[in-house]
Amino acid sequence: MQNLIHLKDYSDIYEAKMPEYTYIKSEATKSRLMGVIGIRIIFEEVTLYFHLDFEEYGFDRFEVTNHLDEGMTAAVMGGLGEELVTISLEEATGLIYDAIDVGERYAYEVPISFFEYEYLLHDEFIDINKDLLKKICVDIKSDNQLINYYLMRTAGLDHNCKKLMLQEGNFDFEFIDEPTVLLKNEIIPYEDEYISKSIIDYFDAYKMVVTKLKVDHEKIVSCELVEDLIMSPKEAAFQLNKKEYIGLFYVESPKAFRMAYETPAMIRNEFEHGVLLTDFNKDNNHTGNDIYYLNGDIYASFYLVNNQLVVTCFNHNNLLKIKERMINEFKLDEIAELEAEHPILNRFINSGSDDFFEFLGE
Repeated sequence: MQNLIHLKDYSDIYEAKMPEYTYIKSEATKSRLMGVIGIRIIFEEVTLYFHLDFEEYGFDRFEVTNHLDEGMTAAVMGGLGEELVTISLEEATGLIYDAIDVGERYAYEVPISFFEYEYLLHDEFIDINKDLLKKICVDIKSDNQLINYYLMRTAGLDHNCKKLMLQEGNFDFEFIDEPTVLLKNEIIPYEDEYISKSIIDYFDAYKMVVTKLKVDHEKIVSCELVEDLIMSPKEAAFQLNKKEYIGLFYVESPKAFRMAYETPAMIRNEFEHGVLLTDFNKDNNHTGNDIYYLNGDIYASFYLVNNQLVVTCFNHNNLLKIKERMINEFKLDEIAELEAEHPILNRFINSGSDDFFEFLGE
């Protein structure tokens, strides 16, 4: 353990006497292998909520409520896809400052409101170690999941978490020397090893990286570069393409529908003509697929524009379930069900059009 070093002195801003709160417990999501976690620190009088990123952004979001609020929990960490587990205040403090270090490395700032409550963290904190990481990581259930998580952490230059998946040895593998994103990963069994075809963001373009991996006893034994090549946006778009299933409904009152349907866990984005709600899966089971996609955690997207609701899913069964609810529970009129060989929702949102059929006819 080591002494807590305050990041900045904001005593001039917060001169009022710091209230004393009664500590209850700390919890974190078991999502660390995804590169992000949520933490909530619960006192009798207030609850602190943290969204932490360990690839680049660091301290991503901070919220406070005067009681334990499950709605705020969902809003801050509901899309992370894993359960909450109990950790100590020392462990929570260590994770928060570890994320802050990551953010500072890439010039991201800490929310200034955090410094009003920083004194509530522990005076000492535990250095990040394997025991702590194991608490906030899911158990890996397959070779596919191990390889996908390993290459995700490799892309994010997330060395602490990456070490959990490596068999002890001196080898290492990196895509590039800056954090990037694993957009897609295809795993192909090859004799007693695996060939992996990874597509990553690469500065202003994309790169495909082919590796050969050996796995033993739920650990990566070796990862060897076979080849890599720069991809044009057009080539990458072809490789990243997924069929989109689309439902179109008439909504008499978009505001009333949003109030009834929108949940805190949905991500809301406002655009010139409409509002996009993104709903996420309740787990990260997509990491076990032999073809992993970055957007594989999306359950459905809902775009409200004028009196139209455009629902898109990458899984047809998801759309069928949503359609049944829209018709039976919300009494919406279905206008059409469509399939698109290439995702088109983002194109519609950015087209400037406020009518889906007019957009399709362009």
